[in-house]
Order: sequence, then C-alpha cells, then structure tokens
Amino acid sequence: MSTQIPTTVADVINLLLPEFPSLATITTATTGTPGVAGINPSLVRAFRSFKYRTDAKDVDQEFESLSDIDDATQDLKSLYDLLFLDSWHNYEDSLKILEIGVRIAKPNSIILVHDCLARTSSLSADFVPGSWSGVTCFVFREFAKQVNREWFVLDSDFGVGVLGPEINTKESMPHSINLEILKQSEPENLEQFQSNPRGFMRGILSTDFQKALHLIKAGESPQNLVDNSEIPEIDEDDIQNRIQELEAELNLIKNSRIWKLTSFYRWLRK
Repeated sequence: MSTQIPTTVADVINLLLPEFPSLATITTATTGTPGVAGINPSLVRAFRSFKYRTDAKDVDQEFESLSDIDDATQDLKSLYDLLFLDSWHNYEDSLKILEIGVRIAKPNSIILVHDCLARTSSLSADFVPGSWSGVTCFVFREFAKQVNREWFVLDSDFGVGVLGPEINTKESMPHSINLEILKQSEPENLEQFQSNPRGFMRGILSTDFQKALHLIKAGESPQNLVDNSEIPEIDEDDIQNRIQELEAELNLIKNSRIWKLTSFYRWLRK
C-alpha cells in the first residue's frame, strides 16, 4: 500500500483500493460527489453506486429514499471490500446507511463514513446551508462502539470515519441504537465534542493514518494514536471557496471526453 498521506476522502479510497478493489458507495445527490469523482477508476475491480433523493428536485436519482436502497440490498450480503457512505446528515439516515453498509460489506472489509469530525459550527440535526455535517459524527461514534470492528476517525476532509474488518475474537453486539435516547444526549455529546473533538471521536492525524489502519486491520485499538491537541476553527469563507473550487474541478471532469469514455463513468450512469 502507498505511503501517501491522505488529505481527502478520495485519497483514502485510492490508497485502499489496491487491497480492497470492489467498491460500493451510498450517497445522496448533494453528498459524496467530490469523494466519488476523485476515485482512480484504474484501481477499481468492481463498482456499484447507490444514490438516493433527499429533495423533490433530485429527479435523476435511481432511488427515491434510503429505505428503497435498504430494500434493494436485502440480498446483497457480504459482497464488497470497501464501502464509502455519505448520507443526509440527520439521525435517521446516518444510522440507516451504517446498517446497510455493514450488511453488504465483506467481513474483512473497510467501511468509510464522511463528516465524522466536522467543526462545531456545522453540527446540527436540522439542515443549514453551507458545509452542513449534521449529527453523523454522534451516530457513527455510537454505532462504532457497538459493532465488532475497530475504528477511528481521520481528521481530514470534515472527518472520515473508518471501520476496520470484523474481529473474530470480539463478541458481535446487536446494532440496537435507540435514536430517541441518542437525540436526548445531543447536548452532552456536543459539549464533549466541543471540549475535545479528536479525543471524543478518536481523531487521528493524516500522518498517522497508515499506523491506525494497520492496527484496526489487526483488530487492535488505535486509541494511543489519538491527537488531543486543540483543533482550530476554519473560516466559513475559506470552506465555501474550497467547495466552489471542487465543484469547478468536478464539472471539468464530468464534461471531459476521456472521462465519458471510461467504464467507471458507465457504472456511475447505471
């Protein structure tokens, strides 16, 4: 595996693909697009994109809702090496997408979840315009503590949650998260997040990504690698400028003739 230091979701996916070459993504029309667009198609052996609508204007999506994806994947058990999940960031979708992900992932797979270490200003169960990360981080943390996989969050690109392969020696716990209790715990979770974001979310710096990945693949906790230093706030204007840059880059890719000739493009159009 490359020793490159990942700074985006796409970097992480491309680093993992040589070892985990069958990939599935579950996203909405407004989430996950930069991550998927940055994937190197030459590294992908098999690919499936599940994209669902969150707004009546999303007319071109294959699935009307995340529940439709849940229904369509009931028979797709233990199929993919690598999962990338980027849901609508409310409590319900953040949990449902994880439940679908662990079902369709192979036991020795890696599951990636976007928006798991966002800045405090973007944490809200209700949608806010801009770089909204919702409450996905709280759901991911609770889910990761129950599932029989080791985990950490890469502190890059709004936080990339990483669930490692299943641990045979660890008793599998039921995914019985009570969302009402989790919602009631939001003020407490938010306070802990604000006081120590990386400590609360097992945040790992990009420079330690390979070490943390090695540990969770071996079924070991990367807790000792957690960086507890203070996270500086990012200027909202800088975020919006970066989003505009990524959208411009994505449009160039979408309109390029070479991109439209790739088999990966044809997969995305299915």
